[in-house]
Amino acid sequence: MDTPLYVFEANASKETTTLIIAIVITLLAAGFLYYLKKRPANYERRHYRQLGQMLSGFVLIISLGSIFGGIFNLQRLKSVKIYENAVETGYGKVSFDDLRYVYLQETGATSFLAPTIRIDTVYLAYFEEKSGKSYVLSNQHYDVRSIVQTLRPILDGK
Repeated sequence: MDTPLYVFEANASKETTTLIIAIVITLLAAGFLYYLKKRPANYERRHYRQLGQMLSGFVLIISLGSIFGGIFNLQRLKSVKIYENAVETGYGKVSFDDLRYVYLQETGATSFLAPTIRIDTVYLAYFEEKSGKSYVLSNQHYDVRSIVQTLRPILDGK
């Protein structure tokens, strides 16, 4: 059981890009804040200097929050491994005997002007255990169609 039968890797390119952008913004905001603190200001522009320090401090706090959120998301995105009698995701390892069902759902945003037109379609793979815990994988990070197509015959055979 140590070797997985199937491995589906996570696509974390969007999260990595967001994390890099947040790091750059954090460095720029910290540099600008340091610059405003160290440069001498004349009396007429002291209010602008204080406003700049306050705004760069807000940007710094928001970008730091984005960095911590991005790191948390990247740690959660792990490869999905399917074993003989279990499946392992970023949420943990679950035995096939403990899974109630696995299904694929199509969701997405609709157009504001024409609600019958779907703008962005997202496929979600739902895993629900018999204990009531459920896990969701998105096609933005995984090939969920292949995961569900691989798991269905295995689960139907048990």
